[in-house]
Amino acid sequence: MPAQRGSKLLIKRGDGATPTEAFTTVGALQNANLSINGNPIEVTTGDDVDVNDEIWRSYITGPKDLSVSGNGIGKALEPIQSVYNDFATGAETNYEIVVPNLGTFTLRMIVGNMEFTGPYDNVQGFSITLQSAGAPTFVAET
Repeated sequence: MPAQRGSKLLIKRGDGATPTEAFTTVGALQNANLSINGNPIEVTTGDDVDVNDEIWRSYITGPKDLSVSGNGIGKALEPIQSVYNDFATGAETNYEIVVPNLGTFTLRMIVGNMEFTGPYDNVQGFSITLQSAGAPTFVAET
């Protein structure tokens, strides 16, 4: 992981390009809660009628559900606006959650809640809750 100032949990949003997706830092969460568990992920659509869905989920090993909430700051407004668009449209988007001294989780997420505080000294404050929409992958920090 490249050097960063402080030890804040970073949120990065993917651009959706395949096969080499690029991630842009949205912001750093100063007060964050990261929850990881092995419960099945419940993401359904009107087209989700596959009776084998639970069987498929049982083959996924490791963490199956991840949620992140907290408040933080973002220096650039465009990535924060992109996350707001995800929230407004209910889009499932690829995110990276970088936990200092631990590693990086990459997964599809849904923005469950987003609040803004007034900008100060060219820094935009925000609160966010992200919920997994797919099983995370994890790369440990070396």
